[in-house]
Amino acid sequence: MPIYIHKNGRQLGPFEVAQVLDMFRNGQLSPNDKGIRTGESLWQPLGDLFPTLNPSVSLASSANIVANNGGCRKAFGTGLLLLGCLLFVVEGFCRLNRFFSTAEEKAWLAKMRIRQG
Repeated sequence: MPIYIHKNGRQLGPFEVAQVLDMFRNGQLSPNDKGIRTGESLWQPLGDLFPTLNPSVSLASSANIVANNGGCRKAFGTGLLLLGCLLFVVEGFCRLNRFFSTAEEKAWLAKMRIRQG
């Protein structure tokens, strides 16, 4: 749906949503600039039209937070650790199931029960 922009006393557009987002990322627009979708009657701040355009968190500060906390590497490492644990548990259950599924193992189990009992 085409969007018109009101910036510096001028009406610009129409623009597609992707164009508006690109213009925001390039610094040409701010969340406080007004926008209106075709067919609507009320101009709204772009931050309201696109809630993901949060003026309080810039892309640079977000990247800095992730880099300082090791965000992506920590998340990736944690994910690999959890996946490894899950595979270990599943493999263990599969081995137990295979061990106790043949007639020979069942006979061995019965024999062990007799010795213990």
